[in-house]
Amino acid sequence: MDHFSQRRIYTMSVQVITPLHIGTGQELMRDIDYAVHNGQTYRLDVDRIMEDFLIDEGGQLRTRQMESPPGQLLQAADFANPAYFRYAIKGEPRATATGSKIKECIKTHDDRAYIPGSSIKGALRTALAWAGWEQVTRKGALDKSRFKPSRNWAGNSLEQDIFGRGPNYDLLRALIVNDAFGPAPGEGLQLSNVAVHTRGGPQAPIEIETVAVNTRFSGRLVLDLDLADKFYSRAFPAHTPWDWLRQLSQRVNAHTRQQLADLSRSLDHPAFGERPREMVQKLEELMQNEAEGRMILQLGFGGGWDSKTFGIRLHQENAIMSWVVQNYRLYKGKSAYKPGAPFPSSRRLTVTRRRHAQTGEIVSAPGLPLGWVLVKLGEKAEA
Repeated sequence: MDHFSQRRIYTMSVQVITPLHIGTGQELMRDIDYAVHNGQTYRLDVDRIMEDFLIDEGGQLRTRQMESPPGQLLQAADFANPAYFRYAIKGEPRATATGSKIKECIKTHDDRAYIPGSSIKGALRTALAWAGWEQVTRKGALDKSRFKPSRNWAGNSLEQDIFGRGPNYDLLRALIVNDAFGPAPGEGLQLSNVAVHTRGGPQAPIEIETVAVNTRFSGRLVLDLDLADKFYSRAFPAHTPWDWLRQLSQRVNAHTRQQLADLSRSLDHPAFGERPREMVQKLEELMQNEAEGRMILQLGFGGGWDSKTFGIRLHQENAIMSWVVQNYRLYKGKSAYKPGAPFPSSRRLTVTRRRHAQTGEIVSAPGLPLGWVLVKLGEKAEA
């Protein structure tokens, strides 16, 4: 993969290393969308339940049952009937009240987990922007005037310096990432308890559907260097940024090493426990395999500031970093943000729960960082 012809198609495999959540923006409600039984969470087939429980043999509505949400119509024996459920996943939420919410993970229409190509491409774009920062942005040119008022578009002009002045001249038009599909419908999913962990302890508990560790997906990735030459060389004739695409895995992994170093420093406190730090060490060990086309990325929910386009680079510019944090109201601490201080000061981690052997009480501890995956590219065919 060192020497590409102008357009090549690659197989792409994605292996989940830590629980992965890419959300739909929708929340599922207890007893309405899901029910819990014997440590599992069941996604309800509401139409089938309504048909069997609310309509009698004569085709008349049972009005009394209509007062109950569908999940409460089920008896213990009904959980053995798969017809009442779209799928069932291991794990259960901490909240038990009717209407308690869990965040839904993205799936196909038939409940098959997948990873959108846009999510993978977004992570690759962040890594390439990090790699291109010093090559394209002139030293000393970074000041407040380069940032736009809206924090959603704050770094847009900086991105244009790196990737091109607009959609028609964007380098990453030459990078096409297809959706990656995983196991059979309903498989490879679990329920994860998550919290925002700080040095003061866990806060803001949340329940999410996640793709389980070691679940595998497959898709494809296309590099079109003809397109890169055609559009990008016109905008930046003095640079050769298509080399960033030829050296995709090396540049992505350089970004990941820096990301893991920052994550390791932020977790260096007893409040975060041992397990998150052990996972970071495992990820760093995986990084030692430098085979071409092998990349480690963080996707989806839980990436936070480090997964933003210029998040890591701004740490090198204390004055600008301080202004960005305050101007866009990114810091939620009780006192003002101090230049050079760790940012962010919190991390979203899973929560492990176990019953204490002596007291019988449920004990919680920080678990794993979210969204880390191993991506492998293999040459498939030349277009």
